Amino acid sequence: MSAAWLVSAFLLQAAGGTAPRGASISGRVTAQDSGQPLPRIVVTLRSADHLRQVDTTTDPDGRYLFTEVVNGRYFVTADNDDHVATYLPRSLDVEVGGASPTDVDLALARALAIEGRVFDPLGDPRRGVQVSATHADGRTPGSWMTTTDDRGVYRVYGLTPGSYRVCGVASNGLRVPAPADGAPLVRTCYPDLPVLSQDGINIDIHMQSGEAPGGTPDGASVAAATPADSAPTGNIRGVVTDQPSGRPIPRAIVRLGFRGASRPAGDLTTGTNADGVFRFAGLTPGQYDGFVSAPGHTTAALMDRAHGGLLSVGTDETLQVTAALPRAYTITARLVDAFDTPIAGVGVSVHALDGRPFILAFQNASDDLGRVRLPELPPGRYRICAEPVRSGVSPRAVRPSMRDRLLRTCYPSAPNDNDAQPITLDAADLDDLDIRIRRGRARSISGVILDRTGAPAADASAELQTFGRGVVMDRWFRVDRGGRFRLDDIEPGAYAIAATLGDDAAFVPIGAGDDDIDNLVVALQTGVSVAGRIVADDPSIAAPGGQPGRAPIHVSARLDGERLPGDGSGIGTTTNSDGTFTLAGLFGKRRIDVENVPPGWFVAAIRYRGRDVIDAAIEFREDQQPLEVVLSTRGGTISGIVADVVDKRVARARVLLFTAPSRKDDSPRLAGSVLSVTGIYSFGPLREGDYVIVAVPADVPTLQVGDWDQMAQLAGLGERVTLAEMDRRTVDLRVASVR
Repeated sequence: MSAAWLVSAFLLQAAGGTAPRGASISGRVTAQDSGQPLPRIVVTLRSADHLRQVDTTTDPDGRYLFTEVVNGRYFVTADNDDHVATYLPRSLDVEVGGASPTDVDLALARALAIEGRVFDPLGDPRRGVQVSATHADGRTPGSWMTTTDDRGVYRVYGLTPGSYRVCGVASNGLRVPAPADGAPLVRTCYPDLPVLSQDGINIDIHMQSGEAPGGTPDGASVAAATPADSAPTGNIRGVVTDQPSGRPIPRAIVRLGFRGASRPAGDLTTGTNADGVFRFAGLTPGQYDGFVSAPGHTTAALMDRAHGGLLSVGTDETLQVTAALPRAYTITARLVDAFDTPIAGVGVSVHALDGRPFILAFQNASDDLGRVRLPELPPGRYRICAEPVRSGVSPRAVRPSMRDRLLRTCYPSAPNDNDAQPITLDAADLDDLDIRIRRGRARSISGVILDRTGAPAADASAELQTFGRGVVMDRWFRVDRGGRFRLDDIEPGAYAIAATLGDDAAFVPIGAGDDDIDNLVVALQTGVSVAGRIVADDPSIAAPGGQPGRAPIHVSARLDGERLPGDGSGIGTTTNSDGTFTLAGLFGKRRIDVENVPPGWFVAAIRYRGRDVIDAAIEFREDQQPLEVVLSTRGGTISGIVADVVDKRVARARVLLFTAPSRKDDSPRLAGSVLSVTGIYSFGPLREGDYVIVAVPADVPTLQVGDWDQMAQLAGLGERVTLAEMDRRTVDLRVASVR
């Protein structure tokens, strides 16, 4: 009954507290077609001036109640919960004049949908076509849009009864090539369609094409770059095949990228013909890279006869290329809430768990039936998570709702990535995967931003950063004249408030939790820049610099004690070819991390102001004192054999090496990872100190920066090893059981 209390407190305050108490508004929400009560329908009470509102949800019998409502005119609206598209909203105008309206009943009509497929003139399903449904009379407002999937399937939903015109338009932004006859697709509409009480099913659109520019001698689909008449040109001709069978793939999409200073004129996208052949004509000479995609396959790069990654196009020459596409598979999921209600408009992220940099995030949103399709995934292990986002922002004068909301949920109904159940995709599609999305109350974060003097920083730029989803998401927000801010609708998770004002900055981590955070102080500090360099411990040996084909050494400074996923508060940079670097904007106590150290070297020390700070938290000063990262080739080693519980050597296992925490409040840090394929492993050279080593199954996901909980869990299964300078330790391991 908290919603009713909010109405009383808020609306009486607006009236000055002089109106009599006791009026209420109540009613029932039912389905128009069946008369059945509708639970969990959101009922909103809004004042006639649209400045004040509150909402509640119906009970299992479809009933709702607002109490202690002051006299006045109101709008009562019944609508679906967030990300539900089952019913059409309905509103009633209610006047409260002392009496209590008790029969404000609302019968909701079911929302309708139109679904079908889109085909090109050759009869092939067409992906990436924008499909719109508008009222056929041309005067009634409203337009619903969607895009066809890999099967050419579309579904537009949330429709009111009426007659509709459904049209398909090939999206230029997707760079989809024309059919094999070379003719472009034109806007094509289905005959006007009445949709009155049932969904329109199998409404197929057969796209029409314009005039063809002419055929080609070899029947291949051609894209012409059309450079200036006097400019020299070259050509690329190739064939696309299915990797397992070697058969040609028709209708594959081929794209080129020019590696020159500017993109050449003309189309760098084409398609294969029935024999899997394609050709690009009139290309600007130079280097290109290219890739090919086709339904049911993963994307693959174009290769020349020498299997090179870059394609060199010469003048008046035709470069022969090939692409063999591996098979791919599809996961079809259904998103529902705890009450088995289909969840619509929610994106799904797919994260590979075997170390591949494959992530499909916030795409392929679910339809009104909760269905979502994730095509073209290579075989492997994946983590799949539903990613609800806020559907809209209420006007600032409207009081925010205290209802619960959908929360990010990983399969099958896990609150975070660590508790998710991995999905294995192996040589077959996976259908009917249910993700039951959790609910919880969104929390608020409020506080004040202060400048370096302690005064309110009204002009500061501020953002809420969200961590732990493979990427960092930013949500900018404003502060008032007093430097204060308030953020609502924040689901539990790992966040940080970041703020800047000129050269001053602040970063305040906010851990996961359900409670509101009030009076948070974000104090800006002046950032400093520190120059540094990479040096060798032996002056007679040159320190490693930039090496061709290798990522440069990366140096970062992270706030001490901050345990956000990913890079968190880290401020980093890469070294120059001469080993120099600059860390800019440093504030607060930080620890230095060094990554991408070349093989055969290790970080022996990090020196600042005359002392080694490799394991220490330091606060940098603007005094021109340099930071030295000392590398060495003279260190200890740890090696051994990995066996199972019966001492049989394991063919494949992942061996992880952690630096043991030097303080009670510290966490283990990953010092090395080796995938052993022979049962033998080795680490080195290594700095002297305490380590923890553990062997785990080979399919345990690769650890990333900021995986603090996973590192602590795995290190807890390991064996502690103390390594002296130039020590050679042999440690045989058994594979630990990991949940």
